[in-house]
Amino acid sequence: MKFGIVSRMAESMFPYHGWPTVCRDDDGVLYVGASAFRLGHLCAYGKNVLFLSRDGGESWSCPRVINDDALDDRDVGLCSLGKKKILATWFAHPYEHYKLERMQKWINDAHPSVRNIARDMIEGWSLLSPERVDYDGAFCKVSEDGGETWSERRVTPVTSPHGPTMLRSGKLFYLGKERGNGVIHGDGAIKAYESEDEGRTWKYLSTVKFPECCGENNMHEPYATELEDGSILGMIRAQGEEIADALGEMNDDLKKYKFTMFKTFSRDGGRSWTDPEPMGFLGAPPHMLLHSSGAIILTYSRRKVGTQGIFARVSRDGGVTFGEETLIGPEAYIWDQGYPSTVELDGGSLLTVYYQRYEDDPFCSVLYTKWTFDEIK
Repeated sequence: MKFGIVSRMAESMFPYHGWPTVCRDDDGVLYVGASAFRLGHLCAYGKNVLFLSRDGGESWSCPRVINDDALDDRDVGLCSLGKKKILATWFAHPYEHYKLERMQKWINDAHPSVRNIARDMIEGWSLLSPERVDYDGAFCKVSEDGGETWSERRVTPVTSPHGPTMLRSGKLFYLGKERGNGVIHGDGAIKAYESEDEGRTWKYLSTVKFPECCGENNMHEPYATELEDGSILGMIRAQGEEIADALGEMNDDLKKYKFTMFKTFSRDGGRSWTDPEPMGFLGAPPHMLLHSSGAIILTYSRRKVGTQGIFARVSRDGGVTFGEETLIGPEAYIWDQGYPSTVELDGGSLLTVYYQRYEDDPFCSVLYTKWTFDEIK
C-alpha cells in the first residue's frame, strides 16, 4: 500500500479539511471534493473545494473553491456524468443550528492565532441580509469542463456525504437523508430519488423502512451503488442506543459502541427495498465501488479507541457477504477521521481518499491510499 497527501495546510490559519469524495472522469483525471479552509470540525465558514490529479493520484492541484456561501458548505459528494462532466453535491445547516450554543465551541476549536477572527466573523452575521443566512438545505451543481466552471445551484431533496450515483441507464440515483425540522442529519427519512436532467429535477421513488426499534435519528448518511445484475445495494450508517435490539446476538464491541451499517437491496430500480439488516461489524459511513472484476469494494471508518482508521472489505457474491476487514490507511490518532471513498485506476488498482490527521498535526488533512486486492484479506 502507498499512503499520500491530497491536501495538507498545516501552516494555514484555516487548516482543517473534512468529508471528501473522489471520482474519475472518462480521461482518467481524478477529482477530490472536500470541505476545507475551516477552523475545525464544527465551523460555520467551511468552503467546498476541488483538487485534481492528472497522473493517477501521484500529485494534486491546489484547491479550487467551488462554493463559498455565508454558512458552512459541508460534505462534498462527486459523481462523474461522462466525458468531463462532474456533479457535485453538498449541504448546509440552517442558521439556527450555529448561532447560539455552538459559537463558543468553534472559537475553542480554532487555532489560537485566529480566535479573535472567529469571534469577529460570528458577530458579523448580524450584519448579513436574511437571504445570505437562510439558504440552508441540500444542493448540487454541474461542471461540463472538468471543474473549471459550474452551473447554477440546484436544490436536491436529500443529502448524503458521497452524493448520488450514475446508473447504466444514464439516470442519477440518489439514496439520501431527507431534511426534517430544518436540520439535515437530525430528523428525516432515508429516501430514494432519480433525476434524468443532471439534478435539475428529482423524482421520488421510495422510502426505506427502518427496523421497528430504529428511528430517523438512528439512521444517517446512506450510499447506493448499482450491481452487475441491475439491482441496487444501499447501505446506511446506524448509531445510538435504540439500534441494540436490531443488532441481536453480535460481538461485544458492536453492542458497546453501537456504530455500524445496515444494508438493503432494491430489485426494481429503487422503488422498493428489502428490510435493512445490520452488517455485524463496527464502522460507518459506507461507500461502495463495483470493481471491473465484479467484486464490490466497501470502505468505511472505525472509531473504536485503539483501532481507529480506514478499513476495506470485499464482496464477491453481489453484496450478500463481505470478507474480513483490512486497515488500508495509517492508524488514526482520534475519532475525527474517515468518510472514505474509492475509485478504480488503470490496471484494476484502487485509490481511496479520506480525511484524517497527518502524523501529529492538530487539524485534519485529506489523505489517500493506493492499494490492490492482493493487499487485503
